[in-house]
Amino acid sequence: MTFGEAARFGAKSAPRMAQLTAMMAVAITLAALFGITSVAASTLVETTNGWVQGKTVGSVDQWLGIRYAASPVGIGRWAPPKSPGSYGTRQNPYAATQFGAPCPQNISQFGNSIPLPTPPNTVPAPGSADKEDCLFLNVYVPADRRDDGREPLPVLFWIHGGSNEYGEGSSYDPTPLVTQGHIIVVTINYRLGALGWLAHPLLDGGSPNSSGNYGLMDQQFAMRWVNRNIAVFGGDPHKVTIAGESAGAIDSCSHLASPTAAGLFRGAIIESGCIVFQYPQAVLEAVSGVPFVDALGCTTLGCLQAAPVSAVLAAELPLGWVVVVGPNIPTLPETPQQAFSDDSFNKVPVIQGANLDEGRLFVPLFNGVVTGGSSGSYASVVTGLFAAYSPPLATIAAIESHYPVANYSTDGAAAAPGEAVAAIVTDSLFACTARTADQLLSQYVPVWAYEFKDTKAPELFNLPTVFPYGAAHASELQFIFDPNAFFPNVNYPVPTDPFPLSADEQHLSREMVRYWTNFVATLDPNHSGTGSKPDLAASGGERYGDFWRRYDSTSDDVQALTTPRPHPEFGFGAEHQCGFWEQVGLESGF
Repeated sequence: MTFGEAARFGAKSAPRMAQLTAMMAVAITLAALFGITSVAASTLVETTNGWVQGKTVGSVDQWLGIRYAASPVGIGRWAPPKSPGSYGTRQNPYAATQFGAPCPQNISQFGNSIPLPTPPNTVPAPGSADKEDCLFLNVYVPADRRDDGREPLPVLFWIHGGSNEYGEGSSYDPTPLVTQGHIIVVTINYRLGALGWLAHPLLDGGSPNSSGNYGLMDQQFAMRWVNRNIAVFGGDPHKVTIAGESAGAIDSCSHLASPTAAGLFRGAIIESGCIVFQYPQAVLEAVSGVPFVDALGCTTLGCLQAAPVSAVLAAELPLGWVVVVGPNIPTLPETPQQAFSDDSFNKVPVIQGANLDEGRLFVPLFNGVVTGGSSGSYASVVTGLFAAYSPPLATIAAIESHYPVANYSTDGAAAAPGEAVAAIVTDSLFACTARTADQLLSQYVPVWAYEFKDTKAPELFNLPTVFPYGAAHASELQFIFDPNAFFPNVNYPVPTDPFPLSADEQHLSREMVRYWTNFVATLDPNHSGTGSKPDLAASGGERYGDFWRRYDSTSDDVQALTTPRPHPEFGFGAEHQCGFWEQVGLESGF
């Protein structure tokens, strides 16, 4: 066609083109009004397992429910994860437009409004009881990555919390991280409870004392999938940072010490704890493994693998599934604390921190202090916290003396016992263990330590207390992820009130997102590098947070993540009485 012919064709077709343009505008407007997402060729990618079709939601491209491992049912139960095989062709791609099934789990007292379980509730969470096929991941990418012409994007690999018993990757909407920080975020499911962490001789195979950590294996298997495939989503496989909160933080800490995780990531963000709840294989067999198998009435591996998922969940012990350590455990031959002390860990830069009032989330679980109780109930709870260590009575007396109820009466006499217990839990289990890890790690790698201190943060959970939650466990999550999108994939009651952040808290949220995504991009929370959008755009050209200094054990400095602006603070160990906990030898968990 000549230029003149093209011009005449264009003139004749102008009315038709105008009509099509108007129709497209109407379609786009309707899509925006009704939240309709688009599925386009731009979200069709070829992975090593086949073609995968995603969708675009607003300014984020999403691939949801991608199978990264084969179903662990049958002989796959209590075995290392296996390849998912091939799926999807260009003409008939794998549909990655909705979340995959969550891993089997009982209903949690966190994230829903059911009464506190007494005895422990063993009702499976809806949708999880018969869906052991759950090893899926989700990929979130800035939609403008296709047009910006920049180098591949850095990647945040998120490991959800939930005591390694509850939760799923779909509960975390990383839109703020993706859009403000211009990074890729991957969230995952991994096996939970007994299905993910059981240690028992029946599972040892040919190597005695080698069972456990199937959930940890799943996480590393998903990391390998990301390393192989993230480039086709626009990501850089050499710039992967692992991150997690609560159990996800403990697991991230374990990956730092895991020989089988070497080379899978280049940085780690650990929220609320590190060197806790990693126990010797023999201990976990006795405490949780043997009672669980006895409850199922099994004497063979075949019996265990054939047991209905509902029976597995009913036989689980609450809060009994943690990371397994032992010389025959390939994923974790020694504890993280020992690995850090021995200089035998995966040396990568780290952000690590805890919240000012971590323990306040858990106090409602301790009978006798929910409604205040008496001095006697306070003593019994303190004794119960450390029962596994069988400390002498003098140690218990010293703890009570160090945390007298009278010091915690600001919110009234009824609240004081609970707040005192919460302070004990915060200091011994979270703050001081994080500080120990900071001191050990900072000898070899850059560490940025923080304390989240917004005591007015809206509460994600709704357990009843007679004292304010403050900056409780998990309260920082809503400052990093979309606070109004938690728990999107459940159909049991969850908090329905919006999470209104004040103007100062919105500034804090933007600063935390900036710190986190800068670290993912450059391994320094203060600098974005050339691969991120301008730091200051989201905050109107103004920074609200001070420069975050690297951790220095001589000054014991941390960044206080608080309103009206983040700033450095010193003397963290003194604030949380870490010297006392080191003296009594109870600073590494209950």
